[in-house]
Amino acid sequence: MSGAIAAALIAIAILVVCQMVFIRYVLNDSTIWQTDFVTYALVAATFFGAPYVAQVKGHVNVDLLPMYASPRWRKVLAFISIFFAFSFSAIFAYTGWELWYEAWSGNWLSETIWEIPMWIPYLAMPIGMTLMSLEYFADALCLKNNTIVPFGTEPGGHL
Repeated sequence: MSGAIAAALIAIAILVVCQMVFIRYVLNDSTIWQTDFVTYALVAATFFGAPYVAQVKGHVNVDLLPMYASPRWRKVLAFISIFFAFSFSAIFAYTGWELWYEAWSGNWLSETIWEIPMWIPYLAMPIGMTLMSLEYFADALCLKNNTIVPFGTEPGGHL
């Protein structure tokens, strides 16, 4: 679902850019909200897309060491990498929720002419990083229960 949300945000941002170009260069009029919306939508797409990329294992994976390690050490390396990824995501999520709450309770507004309440664009960060943390937690459980293969390698296989 988060991947679909990210894709939709990118598609909407593209449409808004086209609308902005039409208004500026065809109608020779000024734009107010479009630049801010596109910026916030692309950042939100990044945060919503990250858990999906982690779920489908689409991130960059340097697997030289795991490929030459024994199956037991592959699993240990996988747990270590999941631990650090989960820790980073969880800290980022916690900090994101704090930032969102400050923006919401303090009625922060953007400093542009649009003056959007900042809690709206800030909400993508804690939601995305919370989903990312949950994905890494699920990966750890699957690794513990032997339902996934560490680093996508075959069990017991060496080069």
